[in-house]
Amino acid sequence: MVLPGVHQPEALGLQGDDLQRLVTFPNSGGVVITKPTVKRPSMGKAPPVAGLPQASEQPKPASEIKYQRVYHLNTSNAINYDALTYPSLQKRWQVQPPKGELLGISAAVAGSLVGLAIAERIDAERAEIISFLVLPEHRSQGIGTKLLIYLERELKQNDCHQLIISYQSNKLTEVALELMLQKLQWQPPQIQGEFRQRNKWIQPSRTEMLVSDQPNAQYHPLQNLTVEKFLSYNHLSFPKIQTRWSRQQPKGQLVGLVAEVAGEKVGLVLAEILATQPQTPPEAEVISLFVLPNYRHQGIGAGLIKNLETGLTALGCGQMKLSYKSSPITSLALEPLLKRQNWRSPEVNFLLGKTTAEKLYFAPCFQKYPLPNKFTVFSWSELTDADRQQIETLDYPTSLSPFSNTPAEPLNSLALRYETQLVGWIVTHRVATDAIRYSTMFVDKKFQRLGRGISLLSQSIRRQVDSTVPYCLFAVAQENQAMLKFVHKHLEPYLMEVTNSYVAVKHLGG
Repeated sequence: MVLPGVHQPEALGLQGDDLQRLVTFPNSGGVVITKPTVKRPSMGKAPPVAGLPQASEQPKPASEIKYQRVYHLNTSNAINYDALTYPSLQKRWQVQPPKGELLGISAAVAGSLVGLAIAERIDAERAEIISFLVLPEHRSQGIGTKLLIYLERELKQNDCHQLIISYQSNKLTEVALELMLQKLQWQPPQIQGEFRQRNKWIQPSRTEMLVSDQPNAQYHPLQNLTVEKFLSYNHLSFPKIQTRWSRQQPKGQLVGLVAEVAGEKVGLVLAEILATQPQTPPEAEVISLFVLPNYRHQGIGAGLIKNLETGLTALGCGQMKLSYKSSPITSLALEPLLKRQNWRSPEVNFLLGKTTAEKLYFAPCFQKYPLPNKFTVFSWSELTDADRQQIETLDYPTSLSPFSNTPAEPLNSLALRYETQLVGWIVTHRVATDAIRYSTMFVDKKFQRLGRGISLLSQSIRRQVDSTVPYCLFAVAQENQAMLKFVHKHLEPYLMEVTNSYVAVKHLGG
């Protein structure tokens, strides 16, 4: 065949772009010019007939999602990704420039970016996720989960131990982000007003910890411990013993162990032996456990607890107990340690809250219950002997006793009278120069349903608002269900932080 207008014929293969064929189809309205098929029939499935509709088409395979690290991120080149950042990094950096290295993981479909996660190194061990977004049309496909997994993996390879993410609580984060973080075993959220913060500790695997790197720790008991003697170990205590004893002096015998590596003191555990009922073995409370950061994840904390248990058993103690505040480090390090050493599962004993007095005072519940004229509020420091005798006639739980070895805070510890009878109190304690703890509150049962306790609490908070002390703390016992319900319903939106206190117990001597 010779093509029209060609004077010097040339052999053309079937793949040539110049090769066409003329075909006439019924009802086509004329001649149709088509190109030949590029595959022989014997090389695969039958080729489609040019110009004719096909009975059916096979569905296109799903596009592959590719994840890769975005290198050399900075404030300049990250602007190119601003449409894929949430919250917008361009707006963030106008008021808060990055202070550390940026690391990003992208997700792409058919060469187009559909998701991006960016973290900023806060320090040598911590990183904060400052942007996390998947385009709406690509959500609910697991892309966000994979972005976080790959981001965590990259940070771990760069010796990062902790991840942090802060976000505003709304419907989207509740149905998507929080479920994703829970699935990936992030810690429960810490409440900071309308924002939530969650943490995740990246645990080193056992294969990453070489036996040759394990220190040869020596454990030595501390002899004749006193408050004054132990202050020299304050830097090796957590919670800080100096702070504890400024509020509450020891009630029993102090025992302690120090861990040493090559002559250096690297860890310490301290317990207090408390007397119990007659004919009952005493119990010991672990009040401080600490290991220097460079010596953690090496079994020293476990060694301290194990050696302390041996010593307490020899002293005739019946059980050990340990109370602690829920936090990322206790979930990662302390709770697995106690589980390995066969302690009973920790139980919640208190709900803990923290906020500013000014913010808490404007909770609507505190404006609803003004005190009638027959009630009088006065400072706890004005309590008389007659008032003390009246307190003894009231039916209140021992845990809500207004009397303790620690002096009450005079600023806003208050008592409540009905006519001439003392019927309630709120006792607070100064726990720091900028913080007051609301320790105990009680109102006689016949006045509780009238909101008199709320009125008393409102007046105590108001006195703190008028002072220079900004922060207030409180703890609600787990068995006080009425107060727990009140906190969750009325106060939680006005709290900066809500968490739990746990207590763990181990029986000794079999």
